[in-house]
Amino acid sequence: MRRGSWRRRLWLAFGGLAVSLTGCGTRPAAVTRRPPPGNIAAGRALYERACSYCHGVDGQGGVRLDAPALWGPNSAIATMQRRDLADFIRMNMPLQAVHGIQPGSLSRTQADNLAAFLLHQNHRG
Repeated sequence: MRRGSWRRRLWLAFGGLAVSLTGCGTRPAAVTRRPPPGNIAAGRALYERACSYCHGVDGQGGVRLDAPALWGPNSAIATMQRRDLADFIRMNMPLQAVHGIQPGSLSRTQADNLAAFLLHQNHRG
């Protein structure tokens, strides 16, 4: 082993660590947050048209088909994440035809809008 080679490696290691810790004086790129999917106003309009028939205008459920509450202290969706809720809505709702909306016929956008509105009503949107 040559004399001084361990010192050189040590300096290179510390130099590399120092450069990586300081980021070479560059600022990290700004993190851009995408707005959550869904339009609350559009979700409210769709809820009034398609969901309130069973879940009630106040979202407390029990109107038809033993529909659960969707907001408030007994909310059936209180622990659901936005994506899971939107997927459930899109694949399963409404359970019966309501005002020309057929079961399972909602688009992803409509489901996202409903999820945004429902989470907003649960103070999570």
